[in-house]
Amino acid sequence: MFTSSRTSTKTDSRPVKALLTLATAGTLSVVLAASVAAPAFAADPKKDKKLRKAVRDSVVSQIHDHDSDSDDVDDDDADDTTTVTTNGHHRHHRRHLHLAGAGDDCNRGTFFKIHSLEPRHFYIPRTHFVDGPGGSVTASVHREHEVLAFVEADFEKLRSISRELTPDTIIRTLIRTSIPHLEKRHMIFTGHDYTHDITKGKYGNLWYRAFGYRVHWTVRARLDTCKVLRTARGIADIPSAVEGWRYWETDKPMFHGRVLSEK
Repeated sequence: MFTSSRTSTKTDSRPVKALLTLATAGTLSVVLAASVAAPAFAADPKKDKKLRKAVRDSVVSQIHDHDSDSDDVDDDDADDTTTVTTNGHHRHHRRHLHLAGAGDDCNRGTFFKIHSLEPRHFYIPRTHFVDGPGGSVTASVHREHEVLAFVEADFEKLRSISRELTPDTIIRTLIRTSIPHLEKRHMIFTGHDYTHDITKGKYGNLWYRAFGYRVHWTVRARLDTCKVLRTARGIADIPSAVEGWRYWETDKPMFHGRVLSEK
């Protein structure tokens, strides 16, 4: 009986081990193992009951552990997904910074912006004539004169870039980007004759001028990091290729707002 009992115990333990082993593979494997191993418990009802309880407890424990591991795996997968998503967000964020701030994607450059164009007259010296009262006035220009553009700049940042912004560069750029008929210098070789009737009792004034503009401008520099800085701002008085006489009337002969004579 003793020998038989030992033999029976060994015989009964193999299905248990097999069942425990298969239990780790999933619920379906447990069901199959239980159905296959069932005849091995028929030798002794008490042992069969104890073994069934032990197997049941072990199987439940294995399934619980397996489910916990699965949950951990799912959590890990979720964390991985979150991590990937987070990393993807970081990568996107870094890519955004890269696009907005890296030298690989941004080339250094200087950009001009014209804020306003105001008409401006470049009056030619010694061509201001006053006649009257009444009658008519006739004038002509028979002298050469050069009208030059003028630039006033306030350099704010990045002197290394600002040194590249010479008046010639600024004027050429403004001419190219604003009005084509503006000129860095305008030569007056000879003017045309002009006649105008003067209102009775008034004084007629003629003054020869070149037309032009006063330009308010700013310069912005883009760095290798894609950062944009305002490097300079100012005004530029630029003549155009158009010239002619200006006529107006006053009650008294005047020059630059001052009365020249009472009669």
